[in-house]
Amino acid sequence: MKLTLLFLLFIQFPGVGLPVFRQTIPAEGDKNCKVLFWNLENLFITSQYFYKKINSIAKHIYISSEGNLPVLIGVSEIENFQVVWRLTNLTSLAQGGYGIVHRDSPDHRGIDVALLYRKDRFKLLNIKYFAIKNEIGDTMRTRYTLYAKGVLDHLDTLHIVVLHWPSKWGGERASAPGRVASAKVLNSITDSVLVLNRKSNIVAMGDFNEQSGGSTGVASMVNSLNLIYPIIRRGGRDLKGRVKGTIKYNGRWEIIDHFLVSSNLLNKKEPVFCTDTSVQIYTHPLLIESDRTYLGIKPKRSFLGPRYNGGISDHLPIILTIKRSW
Repeated sequence: MKLTLLFLLFIQFPGVGLPVFRQTIPAEGDKNCKVLFWNLENLFITSQYFYKKINSIAKHIYISSEGNLPVLIGVSEIENFQVVWRLTNLTSLAQGGYGIVHRDSPDHRGIDVALLYRKDRFKLLNIKYFAIKNEIGDTMRTRYTLYAKGVLDHLDTLHIVVLHWPSKWGGERASAPGRVASAKVLNSITDSVLVLNRKSNIVAMGDFNEQSGGSTGVASMVNSLNLIYPIIRRGGRDLKGRVKGTIKYNGRWEIIDHFLVSSNLLNKKEPVFCTDTSVQIYTHPLLIESDRTYLGIKPKRSFLGPRYNGGISDHLPIILTIKRSW
């Protein structure tokens, strides 16, 4: 029985339809740094489908990065450290040699954010975790905002922020103070970094539970960072033009998963840089299903109520490509 279990952990699960990859180290000529963020929708180790799910996650990360495994992966809605340890050590991501940055948060659902980093390309220098506090200074029962500092490819320093702002559960107006408080934390982090060095390279990524524009959009709430609006990456002929966001809520596509970068990272004369077309939403036919309620298609989530639905997440991943000029 033990041998059978070990064997299942390292092979493709039936019905996934994706090959098992062996080579994950990029060619010498491929110097791009890919950064991926994905809300993994309640990735709990206690689920009987846990190993199937993490193998599917790993294979889609490989496909989305076209074989050049992301240097940095931000994830949200993960249960604990063991979840990401198994994801990075018991799947095809193992050859990426990922380190893990994670701390249990006070979130009322028991979900956290984490950062995975390739130790061969990113030298971790410092990490901090920031609680979200309300107007009277009490810690809110939501996810920590994670900050990490490191050196990319022995070339330049990156400041990374991974976050998951409070949802609109209970109503947009009633839940807004939680997102406002979270924005203050992000602004405090970035302001502190830029005061020390105005040319700092900062990447903030996460599920903001807010779209980009409008009076309450992310762009109006975050100071000193530039939001890069993602382009839709075609994931198959049948999906062309049909995927219009990272999540579908009440029949409407929304983009609530974002990358924001500091101005210096948009400077092509710097050692590392990105552009206003550097972010893509990754999709694939196996991440999508028919929307029987509102018609069209939608991300294929893991569960519909108590019923296992066979998908990975109700969110699609986003990818930022950072290029090298040196």
